[in-house]
Amino acid sequence: TYRFAELEESVMNIAKKTGTEKEAIKNLKEIKYFMNEGRLAIKEKGLNKSTVLVHFFQVPFLEEMEIPAYAIFGPAPLEPKQILAVKDARVDIIIDNAHNPVGGPMRELMKNAEYILLINFPGLNNTRTIADVIRHNIDQLINAH
Repeated sequence: TYRFAELEESVMNIAKKTGTEKEAIKNLKEIKYFMNEGRLAIKEKGLNKSTVLVHFFQVPFLEEMEIPAYAIFGPAPLEPKQILAVKDARVDIIIDNAHNPVGGPMRELMKNAEYILLINFPGLNNTRTIADVIRHNIDQLINAH
């Protein structure tokens, strides 16, 4: 997940087994820096006060960015009862997962909401590292409004 404590534990466990602790610590410092800077930028834009529907796989990242989820959907395709449960909400942002997008029905229903696709692992949009993913997702959030 993108909860920093979990990332740090996982990275350091792997680093200890592979003898790459020095590089891991450097990478974790970079990740922590981007998360802190992203959190500040998100607060400056007021995104942390938005009403947000979020894909299940993006919840940990949003929690790190201190953006509360109004409702969580997925990872399975949405059922009619899930759509009905939030259809009357005044949603500002719908955050879907680029690797498993299932928020299309919400997007169609809530035309005034900003629809943002975030990624959860490197590969898309020229991302190669976890830090790249974090930077990309923060940019998607900040530049959407």
